[in-house]
Amino acid sequence: MRFLYLVPVISSLLVNSVSAMIVADWNTAPLAGNESSVSPASAATNITGLSLTRGSGLAGSVAGGSFSSTGWDNNTQGAGSSEFISFGFTVSPGFAVNLSTVDLGTRSSNTGPGTMGLYYSGNNFSVPLASFTQPNGVFVNSSVDVSSLVGLTGTVEFRLIEIGNTAPNGSATANTGTFRVTDYFVSGVKSTNLEITGAVNSVAVPEPGAVLFGGLVCGVLGLTVAGRRALGCFHGKNPNADPA
Repeated sequence: MRFLYLVPVISSLLVNSVSAMIVADWNTAPLAGNESSVSPASAATNITGLSLTRGSGLAGSVAGGSFSSTGWDNNTQGAGSSEFISFGFTVSPGFAVNLSTVDLGTRSSNTGPGTMGLYYSGNNFSVPLASFTQPNGVFVNSSVDVSSLVGLTGTVEFRLIEIGNTAPNGSATANTGTFRVTDYFVSGVKSTNLEITGAVNSVAVPEPGAVLFGGLVCGVLGLTVAGRRALGCFHGKNPNADPA
């Protein structure tokens, strides 16, 4: 009697991976800087991008080619802060996302935030995934490795929040100071939009009948046969081998 392997067959029904892609992105190049929000430029299939927005503690400021904000006096850190830049996406039911990178450019004025953190809704914005030191008036371009974030479903939000309260000039961050988010540049040339990259995976649930059929077959194959040699459906035992 031949041995039948069912586990790989059933497992192959559960997840169908798609290669890395842009999950969602936002084009800051045409912006005046003080827009109240920015819609996504694009999003992968089965993904809805969230708008690029500010927390209620911030106001827009004019700075071409960016999404710029003022009001950074940082009275509260982390999840409780109302001073943040937000962007993210929502995953359609039946799908999950494995992330790769968050690619962005940032810049602070002399009295703006001196250190910024990239926070994530999955830990309630409690611990930053990465931090960026912001020199005065210098663009910082970062490709943040977020490949540890896998199997994401529902709504996923990222926030840029100040860490500490020290400006690039060494003084306390002033609420008149500015911080801007831009597209991602390499050697002074735009490489990509502000973007989140990763893979979108379909998570297919087998039909109840298929699961029942698999269970019945395994049960039948698990019966003792001639010579009291049992067939181990899930253990890979060769039924034709001599007993141990």
